[in-house]
Order: sequence, then structure tokens, then C-alpha cells
Amino acid sequence: MFCRHILLEAFCSLDDELECELTKNELIKKRICVDCFSSDCKYLLYTQAPDEIAITNEDGISIHDIALDDRTAKTENERKANIQMWDNICKAKIDEALDEYIKQKKLLSE
Repeated sequence: MFCRHILLEAFCSLDDELECELTKNELIKKRICVDCFSSDCKYLLYTQAPDEIAITNEDGISIHDIALDDRTAKTENERKANIQMWDNICKAKIDEALDEYIKQKKLLSE
């Protein structure tokens, strides 16, 4: 089996006054959840989320995210270079976060 994480920006087009059939029995009403995708909900709209990093909750829903918003690039080459720089920084920071987590976890267990 092949697995890949895909970050998408999802939208619910259901009118705010209407109740979602997927979550009507939930204590906490969710506007978008994994069930929207698995049930092929007709109100679900989504698009790509390029150059974005996120931390997700136990349901895989983003609780903190940030995207590169590079509207200042004057040329395509500059835009590509900026994206590459963003990519390199993000990868380094993710690795740094894992290293820091392991270090702090080790200190707690001592």
C-alpha cells in the first residue's frame, strides 16, 4: 500500500442556517471533517494548498498553519527561488522541531 499526506484547503458551501447531515448528532458541530471526503459530500469544495505547513489535531484538521504568500516576486525565477528558500527553511525547522522534541522527552524521562 502507498501512503502520501496531502494538504488541501477545504470549504463547506452549505448555507450557514442549514444543519449538516454528517454532523447533526455530534455534540460539537464541525463544518468540515474527514467524513465530508469519504461520503463525497455535495457541499465540499477544495483546492490545493501549495507551499503551506501545518500542525493537525487528532482528526487531521489543521490547528495552526502558515503559507508562503509571495506576491512580491517580480519574475518567475525570483518566485521559484523564494519557494525553494521557503522549502529549505521549512524542512530545516521541521527537523529542528523533531530534534528538540526528542531532547525534551529524554530530559523528562531522566
